[in-house]
Amino acid sequence: MLGKHLYGEWLIPIVDYYRTVKKNEVQYEIGIPCLVAVLSTYLYYENASLHPALMKLRDLMPNALAILIGFSITCITILLTSNNANIETIKQRKTARFIDGEPITVYQWVFIMFVYILIIQIFLLLFILFVAFVLRLYNERWFMFVYSLLLKFH
Repeated sequence: MLGKHLYGEWLIPIVDYYRTVKKNEVQYEIGIPCLVAVLSTYLYYENASLHPALMKLRDLMPNALAILIGFSITCITILLTSNNANIETIKQRKTARFIDGEPITVYQWVFIMFVYILIIQIFLLLFILFVAFVLRLYNERWFMFVYSLLLKFH
């Protein structure tokens, strides 16, 4: 269904990730970071130190994300090109996770996770680079608050 639209194939790993992730993992991966993001953004906002904190994050995050993207690409490359006994073992071992009613292997699950992480990191990097330009234009507190929430959420 996703691949029938023009360039929709990149959405397939994201959908597969959310099909296979368990509820307690969603709480850990999304719920806790959301709570921490809202709390820390509120504290920075109330102490009127949100703008300096965002400026530091704006300077630090692109470099850190670029390094993480490089590591993710390296992990995917190693996973796809390795041909040893351990890789063959995880290609055969089934998990308790399903896509379209079929159990997936550990190899498929690891691959889905790495591709999902890579896509999220790339979008976050593009978002940060876009907002770095917008931050110079707007210096309003509401904009800083929303930007801080989005940045800390990911």
